[in-house]
Amino acid sequence: MPKSIDRGAVEELMTLDFLKDASNVVLVGPNGVGKTMCACNLGYQAVLAGHTALFTTAGQLLGELAALDSDSGLRRKLRQYTAPDVLVIDEVGYLAFSNRYADLLFELVSRRYQHKSTVVTTNRAFADWGEVFPNAACVVSLIDRLMHRAEVVRIDGESYRAKEAEEREAKRKAERIMGNSAASAQGRPMSESTMPKVAVPSHWSPEQALAVFECLHALQHIVGGVRPTGAAGLARSARARRAAARIRSRRAVLTAASPYNPTSRWPLAGPSALHGVNNARPSPPGHPKPHPHRRMAPPNRCASMPPSTRQGRPGCCSRVA
Repeated sequence: MPKSIDRGAVEELMTLDFLKDASNVVLVGPNGVGKTMCACNLGYQAVLAGHTALFTTAGQLLGELAALDSDSGLRRKLRQYTAPDVLVIDEVGYLAFSNRYADLLFELVSRRYQHKSTVVTTNRAFADWGEVFPNAACVVSLIDRLMHRAEVVRIDGESYRAKEAEEREAKRKAERIMGNSAASAQGRPMSESTMPKVAVPSHWSPEQALAVFECLHALQHIVGGVRPTGAAGLARSARARRAAARIRSRRAVLTAASPYNPTSRWPLAGPSALHGVNNARPSPPGHPKPHPHRRMAPPNRCASMPPSTRQGRPGCCSRVA
């Protein structure tokens, strides 16, 4: 975006006073600061005021002139570019041209000199035009005719295109993140970047790991479902209720696959498994050792019974041997 520009000069140019004495306009600045936009606006204002205007690039203009073999065709094309009241030549200095191209541009500028106005945009200072038209003898005369009675507007700043590219990339990144969040809320698979990272313990079975991931995914629905009322809020609440139902449906799988559950379908080593003694797997550190008769009656259930009931209950941990 422009950091330095003569706003007063640009506003004065928009009044088209430079057309009265057939003055030229030269817009100088780096890429993407709005030189072409300003030049097009000058041509647009000229058309609104009843003048004729023509826009072209330096490459297109010189390419058409150089492609003509006959002198009559070249003269007709030069008259075509000489006729408009405002001729906008864009992108002078972006490409290097041979001596023939420099001669053709000089011929056109000479025909319009002091008769019609020419608007030129360039990214090069006039001192560097020798690199645009190397070894061309008419470069000095070309610059002299352009600069005489011309309004030179210098624009400094950073490129609009680079700024828009950065904003577009940031917007796309935000849309991708929001898209992944929406896909998760609707039950669709999430991308790898947004999938929750969980270290799966080595003693988990594949069914248990799948159940845990499904529950984590469902929890996101529940968290996203707590919203104010309304159409969107009701939809999120419905998704949250369905997610809670999925968690309840997987509870049996999680419980059955747990290594601390005596009814687990995991194989128990030794004949003690037949008698319900869960001593085939050692308890983890800090975890109490499973009760020997837990499969038949949990200790907390026995403790809640009267002594007379516990004594005669088969399989109870408090029965008399």
